[in-house]
Amino acid sequence: MTTTRYDVKGLTCGDCLAQVLEHVHDVAGVTQVTVDLVRDGSSWVTVTSRSYVGLGQVRDAVGEAGFALTGTRTRIRERTPAPPVDDHEVRHGSSGGTEAGGARP
Repeated sequence: MTTTRYDVKGLTCGDCLAQVLEHVHDVAGVTQVTVDLVRDGSSWVTVTSRSYVGLGQVRDAVGEAGFALTGTRTRIRERTPAPPVDDHEVRHGSSGGTEAGGARP
């Protein structure tokens, strides 16, 4: 999964927000879109996708909604959650030491 945040100017109301959400969500591969609306400034549109979505695709979708990217983009790397660790590994650690960190006799 890839998450990228874009700065969008001109969003001032809920109707604007709905248009951007609809158009960006229609981009192939996009799984989630959120908007942090800032009425007197630039708003953030956060796009999560299964694979890389190009800047041009997002710029075009935002443009179809009647708005423009300011050029600011921040890629947010998401980590896949680590698999659960069994109780034995938690107590003894992966190095084979004891809870206090000492070596086994």
